[in-house]
This record gives sequence, structure tokens and C-alpha cells, in this order.
Amino acid sequence: MTDTIETIATRYSCRNFKSDPLPEADVQAIARAALQTPSARNRQPWHFSIVTDKALIDEFDNLGMEKLRVDNVAAYERTISRGGRLLYNAPAMVVISAQHIDGLMSSGLDVGIATATVALAAKGLGIDSCICGLASQTGHGHETEPPYDRLGIPEGYEYVIAVLLGYEAGEPGAPHALDESKLTFVS
Repeated sequence: MTDTIETIATRYSCRNFKSDPLPEADVQAIARAALQTPSARNRQPWHFSIVTDKALIDEFDNLGMEKLRVDNVAAYERTISRGGRLLYNAPAMVVISAQHIDGLMSSGLDVGIATATVALAAKGLGIDSCICGLASQTGHGHETEPPYDRLGIPEGYEYVIAVLLGYEAGEPGAPHALDESKLTFVS
């Protein structure tokens, strides 16, 4: 159990990836871990698109940066200050899309658990990650639509979040500071 606790304690959001591709065996292990994520009533309302096509990742990055520039200047400027790449030059990403069940988007809880599973599986393999909600900024509503069809997202599913994967290009980041005020013990 110590290895798991250490993995959780040392994971941080990498925002500066090397362009080095990930070993195929590690990509497969992360994909398998994603499929092993628990879900409410075992509905498994997600789909995982494992993207290692760097040109496609860069295409999404460019579309997202343009959309941010137009729609969210503050987020655009923050991204520029962090190196100017929405997807931080990641050589791989896991796009998590979710199914609509009974007319509603499936549980955000299930997608959240899957997101954490992917990030922790990567860290356990020595791969850095960044949970990237801003990746959804590459979405609809721009004059140039992103190439979702190339992600293999099934009909009835919607792109929700991405987990960027790769190796830190600079100095490793630090996990966020613990805020003990967010913790209550009840006995």
C-alpha cells in the first residue's frame, strides 16, 4: 500500500512535456487501468480515446488556443504565460467522453473516478500527467470544428475531459499544498 500512497502524494500537474513518445506497453497499461475504473451500478458510461498521434494532438491544441483567444482572454493569457500551449506539448492524451443515459449526461462522479484512475495509473508507471479541463475548449462553437470524428467517440457520447500524458521537460513540479482545513475527523 505504501507505493499507492506515494503515487498519490507525488502526482502533480505537468505543464511542460517532452515530445518523447511513451512506450506502447505503458500506453496499453494505462488504457487497461481506465477500463478497470469502478462506476455507479457498473454502467461504465464512458469511452476512452487514447491519442498518440502528435499531429492530431497539435491540431486540437491549435484549435483550442484560437477558441480561448476569442472566447476567454484571461485563460488564453494564463496559457500563454505557461508556455503558450493548451495541451502543453503532450505526446499522448486520454480523452474521456461520457454517454447520455435517460436523456442526461452520465454521472460526473464516474468520469471523475475514471480521470483520477488514468492520472494515478500514469504516475505509477513514472509518467507525468495533467488533468486538462481546458481541453474541452477545443469544442464546438468555433468557425473551425475540431476533428472529433478522428477520436472514435461513439454516437451518444460527448467529449468531457482529457488527461495529458508524457514526461516532464523541465524541473518536476510539486504536488499541491495540503489544506488541513479541508479535513474533519469524526469519531
